[in-house]
Amino acid sequence: MRNVSIDVVKRIHESSGGHFFSSSNIRFFRSRISSEAIEHGNRYYFVTSEQFSNVLSHYKGERLYTARYIDTATGEVDNLSKFQEYTTSAGAWQRIKNHIATIS
Repeated sequence: MRNVSIDVVKRIHESSGGHFFSSSNIRFFRSRISSEAIEHGNRYYFVTSEQFSNVLSHYKGERLYTARYIDTATGEVDNLSKFQEYTTSAGAWQRIKNHIATIS
């Protein structure tokens, strides 16, 4: 288990033809992506947050966090937790650490 730059994850995903990290997706979902990922086995684990907003009504929802991973063999990104399950980044990271501890 080691920490790596999120750029490694982005390159793997983009080389598989994915668009998860595209600027249009990030803008649409008002996403933020952790700057680092944790490598364990054939997966890299990371945290994203999204914030729903409606320009017409000037509504901005709460920023919520999701624990995610990328499979290095396929380049596919998937959720480890439920989408927007956590109210803090720390909660999502703890979910990742607990998961890794159970599979190690």
